[in-house]
Amino acid sequence: MNTMARDIDVLEELLDEDISAVRERASTAFDVTEQKIRTDGIILFGCGLFGRKILKGLRTIGIEPLGFSDNNQKIWGDVVEGLNVFSPEEAGTKYPKAVYMVTIWSDMIGHPVADVEQKLHSYNQGIEVTSFFHLFWKYPDLYLPYFSIDTPEKTIADADAILDCFSMFEDELSRKEFIAQIRWRLWADHKGLTPPGPETQYFPDDLFRINADEVFVDCGAFDGDTLKNFLKKQDDVFTRYYAFEPDPANFEKLKAFAASLPNNIRDKIFVEQYAVSDTAKVLNFSSDGSLQSAISANGNISVKCVSIDEHLGEEGVTYIKMDVEGAEPYVIAGAVNTIKKYQPIMAVSVYHLYNHLWLLPVAVREIFGDYRFFLRPHCKASWDLVCYAIPQSRLLKK
Repeated sequence: MNTMARDIDVLEELLDEDISAVRERASTAFDVTEQKIRTDGIILFGCGLFGRKILKGLRTIGIEPLGFSDNNQKIWGDVVEGLNVFSPEEAGTKYPKAVYMVTIWSDMIGHPVADVEQKLHSYNQGIEVTSFFHLFWKYPDLYLPYFSIDTPEKTIADADAILDCFSMFEDELSRKEFIAQIRWRLWADHKGLTPPGPETQYFPDDLFRINADEVFVDCGAFDGDTLKNFLKKQDDVFTRYYAFEPDPANFEKLKAFAASLPNNIRDKIFVEQYAVSDTAKVLNFSSDGSLQSAISANGNISVKCVSIDEHLGEEGVTYIKMDVEGAEPYVIAGAVNTIKKYQPIMAVSVYHLYNHLWLLPVAVREIFGDYRFFLRPHCKASWDLVCYAIPQSRLLKK
C-alpha cells in the first residue's frame, strides 16, 4: 500500500465515529476533572491573555481558582484579576491536591502540558495536570469557537468535505500535518502536530522562488513583518508590493517602515489603510494594535474595505498573501477574476476557524483548478498554518 492510501485509511478511521457518540464524548470528557476541581480547587498555569479568558469563563460557572502559577519569575507575587501569582514550586507545595490547568497556548511556546507536568511533578508526583481543551468542549457557549478549536462533532459533520480536501495535497508532509490537525480537532491531541520548519513564513524555498517580476499583495500587512522578510530576500528586485493594513496603530508602523526605505525600493511599495474583503464597503473593526485586530460586529472603529479585483483592476498580480483573522473567505471571493486571469501564488492562513483548513483550499481550487496545494506550519500548536496554492509554472520541480 502506498503512503497516500495509508494516509486516507488513517483519516477515514478518524472520521468514522458516530456523531452522537462524539457529542457525548466531548460533553462529558471534563466531568471527572470538574468534580475534582470543585472539591480540591484549580490553579491556572499561565496568566497571560489566554489564562484570563479561561478565568472569566470559570467564574461564570461558579469556579474561583486558587490562583495563577507562571514560569515568569518577574510576576511571582503579583495579583492578576484578583488572583495571586505563585511560582511553580510555591504553588505545587502549597496546593498539591489542586488540578493544574495549562492555560498557555501560543505560537512560540505551544501548549506545554508535558513540560508543566514534568516541572510540577519534580515538586510533587501526585499533582494532576490537564489541558484547557475539555473545559472548552463542555462549555462551548462560553469559549467556542476559538481559532482552530470547536466542538468535535462539527468536524465529524464535515467528513466528506475533509476527505475531498485531503486528496488535493501534493506531499507527505502536507498530508501528515492535515491528519494531525484533524486529530487535534477530534481528540485534543496536540502532540502529533508538526513542529515548524526552518522556512521563512510565506517564502518556503523548497516550493517556489520569488522572482524579479513579482507583484505581491499583502493582505493583513500588520507592521510590515512580511514586507521586511520579502525585502531580505529580494532587496529591490521586484515589480510592486501592495500592503493593506486597516488597524490604525499597525498602519502607522507599516507606513513609517516603508518611508524609511531607499527611494528605489520605496517607490515600488504601496501601503494602504484598507481591509481586504469581497467588495468595497465599510465594516466595524476591533482595533487594538495587535496581530489579532480583526473585522468584528462589536468593533470599536469603522474601516474601509476593498476587494483585490476592484481595487487593483488589471494589475498583473503574481502573489497574494492572506492573514486577515478569519476574513480569508471574503478576500478569496473578492479576487476571483484576478485568480482566474493571473494565477498568482496564494498563501492562505487556514488556522483562524476550525473549518478553514478544508474549506479554503477547496474555494481556491474551484476558481482555478490547476494549482498544486501544500500545507506548512510556521509556528507551534496549530498557529500560523498556511496553505500554499502554487501554479505549476511556479512550482519547483521535484
